[in-house]
Amino acid sequence: MRTALTGDDDTRMNLLDRMEIIGIETWAFHGVFDHERRDGQPFLVDLTWWLDMGQAADSDDLAKTVDYGEVTSMVINLLQGTPVDLIETLTYAIADTVITHFGFDYLRVSVHKPQAPLEVGFTDVIITTTAANEIHPREVVVSLGSNIEPRLDYLQYAVTALASTPGITEVRVSEVFETHPQSDVPQPDYLNAILIVTSILPAKDLMSRALDIESLCLRTREVPHGPRTLDIDLITIHGETWDDPFLRIPHPRAARRAFVLVPWLSLDPKGSLNERLISDCLVSLPNQGVHPTGLQLFVP
Repeated sequence: MRTALTGDDDTRMNLLDRMEIIGIETWAFHGVFDHERRDGQPFLVDLTWWLDMGQAADSDDLAKTVDYGEVTSMVINLLQGTPVDLIETLTYAIADTVITHFGFDYLRVSVHKPQAPLEVGFTDVIITTTAANEIHPREVVVSLGSNIEPRLDYLQYAVTALASTPGITEVRVSEVFETHPQSDVPQPDYLNAILIVTSILPAKDLMSRALDIESLCLRTREVPHGPRTLDIDLITIHGETWDDPFLRIPHPRAARRAFVLVPWLSLDPKGSLNERLISDCLVSLPNQGVHPTGLQLFVP
């Protein structure tokens, strides 16, 4: 959601990385006059966005950053969409749509109309708006798992680290369950738990934080579906759907994982996934060997 900037935003923008795309151009039909709607004219857009790009830089992985090809395609589609009278309306529509879809911390949009119908000589007509991404607090369900000792310590570290993350509040944690591995790879049993938190962080920031915490616990991925010191999965973010290489929300396999559903049900008996009650999801699952341990994690 787009919102106006404050002085605090200026400080944060100076700490973030920045990317710019200049001169995205297409023919479109916006304007007040009949000939503008009939004949069209060129429109150009400049974009600047602010985001933490450190993880993408360290990993050299496209999935951990924003694909600027996708951004430019979205801008072209918006420019070529339903015509509007005012360049102001067009600029704000681009800002609102792009900042919401890609989860940028901040976004600046300039729309150029170099052939605007003026009766004087001029070079360009430009309108610029800069927006912050305001995210209202919403519920986030997080799954934790570990099957390398000390399993319980790794789970507790995850709870502590997530609870201490700025932008995460109202942390609740389920009891700990033990689960048989749901993989053909020979490995020990898991300890699993569910966290339900309230957060104002963008979804991709939440995912990046989860990956950072896994790395601090020396999580490795040499063996697909193999043992791990710590596994943190984002299961749902209330009101949001994501489907890209870096993040899929709701988690596409959660409805088939008793080690997610059983702890979740114990913490929130009225919880739902894809508009189905957790209790209903569990009814159709075979026994996956999920057992209570009597162990409890604590929220600092």
